[in-house]
Amino acid sequence: MADLKTTNKRILIGCTGSVATIKLSQLVSELKESAGNSQVEIRVVATQRSKHFFKVKDIPEEVKIFDDESEWDMWKGRGDPVLHIDLAKWADIFVIAPLDANTLAKIAQVGFSFVTIGVLVDGISELRHVSLLGSLR
Repeated sequence: MADLKTTNKRILIGCTGSVATIKLSQLVSELKESAGNSQVEIRVVATQRSKHFFKVKDIPEEVKIFDDESEWDMWKGRGDPVLHIDLAKWADIFVIAPLDANTLAKIAQVGFSFVTIGVLVDGISELRHVSLLGSLR
């Protein structure tokens, strides 16, 4: 795994409905370990199907997990925060891991879901790095 110790990083992980999402807690742990734990802040956006493959209790408490419901709960009317835009502006790195074929097709065809919208919003131009990981070994 790349050395993240040089600067503080904000990493947004997008989880799709792939069975490889079972390794989300391992990915989070390895990113935090590589960064020396205090140098990285991680947030997760999860599709409804991805939540079938991981347990929230297995993810460190400081890692915030968002889903479609989070998006709709935040926004009540004009002027309210829009979660997917705020997350895209917040993140230095956006990693979709695992990237399932369905999500790749949506990105390629400009389809929308809570995870893929982050790739498509204007705020993404602020990101320095976007990674699409097909499998987590």
